[in-house]
Formats: sequence, structure tokens, C-alpha cells
Amino acid sequence: MPGQLVYVVCDQANIDANGVCTQVAYVQAPMLIPPLSVSDGTAIGLAIWGLWACAYAWKVLH
Repeated sequence: MPGQLVYVVCDQANIDANGVCTQVAYVQAPMLIPPLSVSDGTAIGLAIWGLWACAYAWKVLH
């Protein structure tokens, strides 16, 4: 995924006696909401809309 945010980290095992990192690693930045495809987003949106429509119909009928 181009343009993805990554962090530079150093594992505890890769720190030498002077406190210098001997091998850096790049990890993905944590995200609150994972990236979705258009079809996944549409499916989730339709599910939410369907639940809302059922709740509204229940409220109107009762």
C-alpha cells in the first residue's frame, strides 16, 4: 500500500552495550479503522442502513 505510515523501531535484542540500535525495523502505524475496499465499505453501510430501517419500521408499527 503506497503512502503508508511506518515507524522506525529497535528491538531490545538489537541494542548494543552503548545503547545504539544495531538493526532498525519498520512497523506499520496502528490505525483505529483498518483500510476498507469500496465493496467492504458498501456492505457495512448497507448492513447499518438495513438495521436502521428495521428498527424504524418496528417503531412505526408498534
